[in-house]
Amino acid sequence: MNNQRICVICHLYYQYMWEEIKEYLSNLEQHTAFDLYITCTETNEELFKKIMSDFNENVKVAINVINNDQGADISPFIYILNKINLEDYDLVYKIHTKQNVAGIFTKLPEFTNSKIYIGENLWRDFMFTSILGKNNVKKVLETFKKHKDVGCMGFNPLLITFPIKNMDKPENYSELHSQFGFKELDKYKIYVGTIFVIRTELLKCIQNKYNLKDFTTPDKEKFSHLTYLFEGFLGYLVEAQGFKFKSVYSSLHKFCLEFLSHRDLFPLFKFYVNKCILKRKVLL
Repeated sequence: MNNQRICVICHLYYQYMWEEIKEYLSNLEQHTAFDLYITCTETNEELFKKIMSDFNENVKVAINVINNDQGADISPFIYILNKINLEDYDLVYKIHTKQNVAGIFTKLPEFTNSKIYIGENLWRDFMFTSILGKNNVKKVLETFKKHKDVGCMGFNPLLITFPIKNMDKPENYSELHSQFGFKELDKYKIYVGTIFVIRTELLKCIQNKYNLKDFTTPDKEKFSHLTYLFEGFLGYLVEAQGFKFKSVYSSLHKFCLEFLSHRDLFPLFKFYVNKCILKRKVLL
């Protein structure tokens, strides 16, 4: 059994996806004990009771119902960070439910010419599989143990680089740089979809600095500006603190995944991608 101390923070906005999430977490359960913190925006006692009984004694589960959904999956993550003692953990898995977001991605310049197929949940499956897949969990844990300069791991084909000068309010990053004393960067990387595993020490700088009220916007926009800022900042703080991103996939693996997830080719390989690569029990 792995001796790393693991924290999993899961925002279960779409509660019907629990069975899918549980399938991935069962892979982690086979290798290590962990504490699972679940956040929801609605109470579901029947589901909560089931979740509490879905794991063995090596998994401690806590479920929190929060009312603020203007922070998407970001504010619940911050909410849990403020409640736990980060000294108790070595790694934090940040995961959450997500529906088809192809329409959103096509609006981003970085995805305008992308041939990676990101509809029908494939992008989410790849991101989950990269850190919680049956064959990848052990690789991820060993990578963090052996390579002390690795700060964050996820699905690298969706690790996108953004120049800070092109952001809506680049001064926000300068402010964060000054506030925390980080190395100043002219660009940052982020796993689109914000599903990743990160060293706990990199999160200490934001613990107890923000709360749910900070993610509320008076004009009732879908998501607050701080939400979008934090999506970038969660990636920014990795290299700004002298660490790097890494994937369990080699260049060959990456090429194969991108080939199989090509917008035009994926329908031909859909069954084999699910059964042979993602090794899902429930095929899409």
